[in-house]
Amino acid sequence: MVKKNIFSVVLCLLTLSLIITGCGKPSGNAEDVVRTYYQSGLDGNYAKSYDVLAQVNQNQLTKEEFMEWKRTDLRVRQLKEYKVNQVKEISDFKFGEITYSHAVEFNISEIFIDFSDDKKEIPITGTGYVVNENGQWKYLQNKNLRQGFGYTYQKLGWMTLFAKGIDKNLNDAIINLKKAAQIYEENAYAYYFLAIAYKDVGRLEDAETAALKGLEKAGDSKNLKSNLENALGNICLTRRAYAEARIHYQQALVLNPDNEYARNNMRLLR
Repeated sequence: MVKKNIFSVVLCLLTLSLIITGCGKPSGNAEDVVRTYYQSGLDGNYAKSYDVLAQVNQNQLTKEEFMEWKRTDLRVRQLKEYKVNQVKEISDFKFGEITYSHAVEFNISEIFIDFSDDKKEIPITGTGYVVNENGQWKYLQNKNLRQGFGYTYQKLGWMTLFAKGIDKNLNDAIINLKKAAQIYEENAYAYYFLAIAYKDVGRLEDAETAALKGLEKAGDSKNLKSNLENALGNICLTRRAYAEARIHYQQALVLNPDNEYARNNMRLLR
């Protein structure tokens, strides 16, 4: 009788544990969660889009940051259409250090209108997941949202720097590129474009600092490093430090022999 009671208690505890940890499959259609995310975004209800995200994504951005990102993204591009296709259901799905008891994998196709390129339509395909999080379906994006937030400001800064689909405005370019680097410090391209913008307004020390920071963050990208060395050469050239400029142009060509900007600048020094 005692053994039977103990067994009943253990069974109840196990059942309770399964409920608390969300091991049971949530009710409802997982695909509806993805569609809610996208449709809410199209409707301008970014708070609702944020609410259906998995916690791992919400940990990357606050709701206020997410909403700012989506509003800013509308200045760069616009989602025209999307398609969601279920691939498979997954048990004990591992994402980083997290294991979800149930997940559904989706192929997601998007078409954006790019305002920097004469409203060209840009197709993007990727993978997303809807996961069981504490007994509810949540949309898990397989990307770093903070990186995406920073990239949006970088793209906007680039557009205002080079008049790509928008009027050239060096002040706005600097503001947007600084914001990009603050949001995501590993964004080497933000520092590269910021160096160019600072040079164009005559802030040579700030330009040099940005270019050196870009080199620090550029990793294994030889092409980007080459462009940054060329930018440093241009800064030195503006200062009339011709010997230093030559060194940077030479290094740019070592990193990328096809860097015609650096090659042309070398010719100007002769």
